[in-house]
Amino acid sequence: MPGGGDAGQDQRRIALKTPYSGRSQGRREAWGVIETVLEEILKRERNKLAEKLAQKVSVSLPPEAYDAEEQLTFLARRVHDQPMGTSTRVKLPAPDQAQYQAMVKQYLGDHPFVRQGKPSNAVLGSLILAHAVMNDLLNGANMGLLADLSRQPFLWRSMRKHLGAEAVLLDGRYVGYILNSYWNDPIVKRGQVIVRSSEEGAAVVQMPVDTGKEEAPKELNTKVALPIHFHGQLRDADVEVRGDVALIGQGSPGGASSFFVYGKTAIVGGAVEVSADTLTIDGAFWLEAETVTSSARLALHVKKGAEVGWGGAVSSSYPWNGLPSTLRPPYAVQPPNVLAALLNECGLRLPDRVLVINDDYTFSPSENQWVARNFAKEFPELLKLLRKHGLVRADGFGTYAQNKFRLHMETKWSDLQEALHRVPSDARIRTFLEEARRVFRV
Repeated sequence: MPGGGDAGQDQRRIALKTPYSGRSQGRREAWGVIETVLEEILKRERNKLAEKLAQKVSVSLPPEAYDAEEQLTFLARRVHDQPMGTSTRVKLPAPDQAQYQAMVKQYLGDHPFVRQGKPSNAVLGSLILAHAVMNDLLNGANMGLLADLSRQPFLWRSMRKHLGAEAVLLDGRYVGYILNSYWNDPIVKRGQVIVRSSEEGAAVVQMPVDTGKEEAPKELNTKVALPIHFHGQLRDADVEVRGDVALIGQGSPGGASSFFVYGKTAIVGGAVEVSADTLTIDGAFWLEAETVTSSARLALHVKKGAEVGWGGAVSSSYPWNGLPSTLRPPYAVQPPNVLAALLNECGLRLPDRVLVINDDYTFSPSENQWVARNFAKEFPELLKLLRKHGLVRADGFGTYAQNKFRLHMETKWSDLQEALHRVPSDARIRTFLEEARRVFRV
């Protein structure tokens, strides 16, 4: 068979190295070994096909021919029982293109990552699905396989190296699967996941991470397109978006579906839809929305010691209004370090390029309501300090009755956040922080 001979050996190597035990650092190193093994298998499969194909075509093969991206794209279609389709990356003369497609179909039939049309194991399936999610290849596909793989940590681990890049914009439908896998990973750094609207139709998901390296970032910030779907669970999450949110239960096909909320969790959104038969609350859960919909048979289970709070339309909607609200709104309490909290919110919500504000350093009432609600006094002071220390540049525009500023950022919000923990090399940031700490009494 074209890809045969080594498939069983490959799967044994991967299974033996799957990091289910040991300390966190050892597990991280073991996962790094697995990723290297998988990359080598994909290279080997490419070389096998390329050596034979090169003898049958009239031109030199492009480097994209059956490379890792090509293989994973075709495998994603195969495990979802979709037509193989054609390559959009490999450009060859028509007869050579037909020969390439024929050989790809032949070699996919015995690819070591797939057995009888399904992923050979959870690690290999997660690599395929991670590629599909990052490239939005699952339109029209059944999400059952993705849901199953999200029960294990390998989907998150396969995606981690892709998340956080500035060019990445994920479809919000996938967020819940990634987070479900993230929360099911025993080596993940425990902390609060924060989701904030960043611009029209988009949000930023901030996930705490621990690489074991002191100099590495402590969180990943990934931009996603709204609406956002959460799948199976929410755990220590703070969600506030100007858009729609869905809570989708997890269960066996044809059976009851369940959604779980753990720890200190809050959702503030536009329209919230709960697609589950049961919702279990084990912690402190605040839910606020302009509209909320759910199945008429949705059952709420509140664990002993758990607390709930309802805002907006939730407080008057069934079945939520059957449970008395015992929590105050989460945004009513400001963190003790206002400067750190404000810089963190700015990093999640605001661009690193240009801000358009009123001449008194405020936003219009309809814009960025989080500022008026949580940092009405602090935000203008922050902008004034940034301008004073040369970290923003202001251009005035507008009419006599309504003057505005364009504030051009001369630094990044992430650099300002990082400077709270390490002495910055930029003297402007150092003097800004010295004065900001006095102003905000940090």
